[in-house]
Amino acid sequence: MEGGIADPAGLALYPSHRCKTLYLIRHGQAVHNVAGEKDHKAYSFPEFFDAQLTPAGWDQVDNLRKHVNACGLAKRIELVVVSPLLRTMQTAAVVVTPSLLRIHHRLLQLSTAASVWACTHENDEDVYWRPDSRETDEQVAARGVTFLKWYWVVFPETSSILVIGIFSLVMFLVNSYLKFSNNAICMLYFSLYCRRIHNSYLYVQ
Repeated sequence: MEGGIADPAGLALYPSHRCKTLYLIRHGQAVHNVAGEKDHKAYSFPEFFDAQLTPAGWDQVDNLRKHVNACGLAKRIELVVVSPLLRTMQTAAVVVTPSLLRIHHRLLQLSTAASVWACTHENDEDVYWRPDSRETDEQVAARGVTFLKWYWVVFPETSSILVIGIFSLVMFLVNSYLKFSNNAICMLYFSLYCRRIHNSYLYVQ
């Protein structure tokens, strides 16, 4: 990132208007996660293409909603970006409450149902999904870089962004931060569901 002051140790200082903060949330437990723990091949089954949350997943995101409000994060978010998958929109419908979405109407409009959110998208089709293969690490990385460039260019004045997505995008962004942390363009805060965690939690990096 340009405009910063670096020292020989690799540390750098940047003016606040040149920095962005990402808060990353992975969706709560979905039905394909349960099936995948029993048989990894289940992740490619057609019936799990757009998996919904399990009862445990709903409990996880409800606990996360309470934490987001209790820690004051709800008051700091300026922009919410959500994957169009059902499980991520269900997560957003619980975590992203009306009190959090006091942002410009052109960014996102919240109704009582995720299905009527006003969304900005380029294609009605999932141009990344392939029925016979999953994305490679390189393809996921390229998609993550596209996202980083997109929000930096489209929302240059927005400093606090909440991203609710799936495992591949969230982990790409986290790993990108860890790799480039000596010259980072943002700090990453993320909340993940995984089989070792019974409830969603907020991890601060």
